[in-house]
Amino acid sequence: MPKTKRVRKSLSLRLQPYEGTPLASVADYLNSLDKEEATRRIGEILVMAFLPYASTYNSQCKPDTLRSAF
Repeated sequence: MPKTKRVRKSLSLRLQPYEGTPLASVADYLNSLDKEEATRRIGEILVMAFLPYASTYNSQCKPDTLRSAF
């Protein structure tokens, strides 16, 4: 069976939260992890949070279906 070549997508993001904010606490936590672990955790959270919206955006699911999923 021939191997299929997987194409990578890129997402670049820079966050600079103000000290003392909840986002700053999250940034400190993620910065304490090694790069691979932080990247893996961010990827998992992005999928959990944004997959329904991405599916709607890409017309893979209707807004009514998305609303009834929650």
